[in-house]
Amino acid sequence: MEPIHLYLYEGGNEHEGGYESVWETKINLKDLQKRGTSAGHGFFKKHKGELEVRLGVLAPLLIDLERNIVLTALEREEVQSRSTRQEKNYTLMSILDRRGSKAQDRFYEALKAHDPLLVEDLEQSAM
Repeated sequence: MEPIHLYLYEGGNEHEGGYESVWETKINLKDLQKRGTSAGHGFFKKHKGELEVRLGVLAPLLIDLERNIVLTALEREEVQSRSTRQEKNYTLMSILDRRGSKAQDRFYEALKAHDPLLVEDLEQSAM
């Protein structure tokens, strides 16, 4: 793996060689990836609004989330008690939003397993 070299220059013109280096550092991409936003968290934040509208059958997804300790039984029941699909989706998204990035990562993995076409469509629409 090759490090990325980042240079910050002040003044001059690139073609005339008039730049003066004022700061230089090396960045390891693995370090950035560890600190960066996870795929699941990024997906959740980017598509939360659409997920509230487009999520379909929730029961298998909720069971998976409860098994993976993302939701408690009480929270699963709270989601299922809502009267409309959109209210259920909104309740689930609100819980996941409060739970943070690890919960959102697990949700993303569960969603890929239960509704891969929705994940694919949302990811492609973002390009």
